[in-house]
Amino acid sequence: MTKIKKLSNGAIIIRDAPPPNQQQREIRCQPVSAYRLFMDEYTKGCDMKKYFERDHEGHRKWKAMTNAEKYPFVWRSKMLENYHKKLLKEEASAIKKIDDEADSSDAPGREHEKYEVSYGSSESESWSDSSSSSPTTKQKSGI
Repeated sequence: MTKIKKLSNGAIIIRDAPPPNQQQREIRCQPVSAYRLFMDEYTKGCDMKKYFERDHEGHRKWKAMTNAEKYPFVWRSKMLENYHKKLLKEEASAIKKIDDEADSSDAPGREHEKYEVSYGSSESESWSDSSSSSPTTKQKSGI
């Protein structure tokens, strides 16, 4: 999905953005505290001019609530946390597992070993020949 925004000076900004449902899913999947869930619900629809006072009221109300009153927010928070952990485990299992030992060809940073540099033999070349003094690159066989 591409977002196009036209500025007042006539400039146009084009951005590739993830689909809205993916953005929503990423936001929903983040674990949040029960207090944060309560405050989001409590301050919903609040005018920004009165947001500070509303935030203080919400904090006082949260402190005065019993555990039974807090339970729906705690439960929802735990559910989001468990869902987030489940997604992390699925993502971790989807990652390609490689052998990262020093002799493994799959180990990161080993791409340079696919090639070897040959400077030639000093016995077969004369020192005065400048055209063959540059190294030649050959691909290793068997990799």
